[in-house]
Amino acid sequence: MWRYYLRLSLLSLRKTPVLSLLMVLATAVGIAANLTILTMHSVVSSNPLAHKNERVFAVQLNAWNPDVEYFSLNAIPPQVTYQDAKALYDAQVADEIVVMRKAGTIIQLPDSSETSSAYNTRMTTRDFFSMFDVQFIYVGLGVKMRMKVPSM
Repeated sequence: MWRYYLRLSLLSLRKTPVLSLLMVLATAVGIAANLTILTMHSVVSSNPLAHKNERVFAVQLNAWNPDVEYFSLNAIPPQVTYQDAKALYDAQVADEIVVMRKAGTIIQLPDSSETSSAYNTRMTTRDFFSMFDVQFIYVGLGVKMRMKVPSM
């Protein structure tokens, strides 16, 4: 049976070489795309802080109105309120506490004719750098600042 199928495939290859080549290329592209997606999934889903699993926690508080259901999957807001974050930070319940907040920032260089630029940023407290192993490469007197973020 195996010889029969091999003979049929060789006859088909001789009869229509262009179509056979296109089918092989389509199969190769499909396999390559699938392997690329699987590789990207494994890289993105890895835990960059695996060595700190027992020491780093994300706090979620259900401070939402009990009469109105929150619209996320687990019905808990992803960010805590300012008052709750300040109370947790001031309580010093852990050795290192990081409070982060999304914010918009407008930057205009002094003595510059360029228009100001708006950026989405994330503001944080000082323990961020030691907790997440982020180091400054250099900091100058201007607004130029670059951080070295550890790779995954």
